[in-house]
This record gives sequence, structure tokens and C-alpha cells, in this order.
Amino acid sequence: MRKKMTKTKSKKEEELKNQLARALADYDNLRKRFEREREAIEKSLSIFKMLKMPDPEKLMESYPHQLSGGMKQRVSIALALSGNI
Repeated sequence: MRKKMTKTKSKKEEELKNQLARALADYDNLRKRFEREREAIEKSLSIFKMLKMPDPEKLMESYPHQLSGGMKQRVSIALALSGNI
């Protein structure tokens, strides 16, 4: 009896294919994550503008300890509204 000669891929070829696929998937996920973050920042800025907060661009770059108590309350209101808009 003769054995059939089948063309099989070596383990290294499969591993490289899987590594490439994983790298491409990771890059795609990373790109999507950055797009979602950019969209979230734009949405936050539009909410601050909708609430007529003074200088929303500067506010976005501020740290919490740099804000007054009233401004912190407004930011909390903006956070609460962000789920409904």
C-alpha cells in the first residue's frame, strides 16, 4: 500500500500566520479604541458647550483639584447627562 502524499503546512508556518492575524487584530482593536476615545472627548466637549460652561476646551485639560466647588458640581452634572445624550 502506498501512503498518500498530502501537503501539510509546517507548524512554523501556522504559527506565523496566527501571529500575523493576532497582530492585525490587535492593531485594529487599538485603532477602534482610539476612535472611541476621540468620539468620547468630542461628546464631552459638546456637553460642556451645551451647558454653557466657561472655556470648555481649557476645562477639558484641567485636573479636578484645579476646579472650584461649583465647577466640580457642573462637571458632575455633565457626567450624569452624558449617559442620556
